[in-house]
Amino acid sequence: MSTFASDFMDKFDARWDEVDVLIKMAEQIGTEDAKYNVLCRAAIVLVVANLEGCLQEIIRCLIDDININDAFLISSDRMKRTFCSQFIDRDSKNYEKKVTRMMDLFEQTNIKYTEEPFFYENNKNPKASVIEKYFEEIVDKNFWGYITDCNIEKIFENDLEFIDSMTKQLSDILTEGVMEFPYKLDISKIEFNLSKDKVSDDCLWKTFLNQTLKARHNVAHGISFDNTMSIEEIKNTRDKIIILEKLFAVLIFKYGIKSQPEI
Repeated sequence: MSTFASDFMDKFDARWDEVDVLIKMAEQIGTEDAKYNVLCRAAIVLVVANLEGCLQEIIRCLIDDININDAFLISSDRMKRTFCSQFIDRDSKNYEKKVTRMMDLFEQTNIKYTEEPFFYENNKNPKASVIEKYFEEIVDKNFWGYITDCNIEKIFENDLEFIDSMTKQLSDILTEGVMEFPYKLDISKIEFNLSKDKVSDDCLWKTFLNQTLKARHNVAHGISFDNTMSIEEIKNTRDKIIILEKLFAVLIFKYGIKSQPEI
């Protein structure tokens, strides 16, 4: 039976069609045409919109696959805790003990997840703190720590061959790993930083994301009517955002489910 995660991967490339159309049009008309700036400005807004929607869709796919397979029991402990915490006042006496007891009860009944507890900042810009919060509510580890101070950061050298290779590797891991539930993702070929140390705000990933969000903000809020990025910069940004989305998906699908051979 197909999974929601595999359906998501089947449609992943199509989600970028609008951006690719704008990029192609801008390349064809050139910088002297007045429409060039318009196309570039529209493209950077859609790049950020794609990231925002993609992060939430990844989490929805995980929740839907868990629910349809009655798999609350093998979802991550952090995911269970996030869900159960919504029912108990954090200021109540013996809060942690109450949450643990509720987790035990829900494991026995195989309750269904709802989405609300995992989208505390729904419809917010996908800034670094928001992405980290999404991840922590599922995995309880530092997302940026996994992808900082490791070979993955070579994408910031703009080596197109490496970027293409990384994109394909991640696609293969996802496509093959989520065909069935429980997922079986083999991440051994990706050099994640498994020390998962906290990273500073000026790390390459956060700096890149902040610059991208600033460019989108300037367009969306009319701060500047000049083009904020060239089409080449937008293409480079698109490629890195695609990798960021797939890295997030790999780690969410990998660690949102406990390592067990069967449900």
